Amino acid sequence: MSRFHEAVHEPAISGLSSTAVEYLLAMARDPGPSSAKDLAARLGRSTKSLSSVRRQLIQRQVIEPVRRGYVDFAIPFMREYLLENEEEIRERF
Repeated sequence: MSRFHEAVHEPAISGLSSTAVEYLLAMARDPGPSSAKDLAARLGRSTKSLSSVRRQLIQRQVIEPVRRGYVDFAIPFMREYLLENEEEIRERF
């Protein structure tokens, strides 16, 4: 799993804005798909202000829309990686 983190997860978050990383960390709290409305509330922002971050993460294939207003991780084990490494990731971003 360590190699998978280095080869897949690290490149996926590399170069992301701190807002995008916070968005992913907020998503990681959910056991499944995340509601855009809930994510905005967690981050203290409007859903509209986060739409460009959401779009960027979808374009980079880090997350994917699963139904209207909901997204989930597109990369296997991304949620676990973010939760296990949250403190170190926050320090970097």
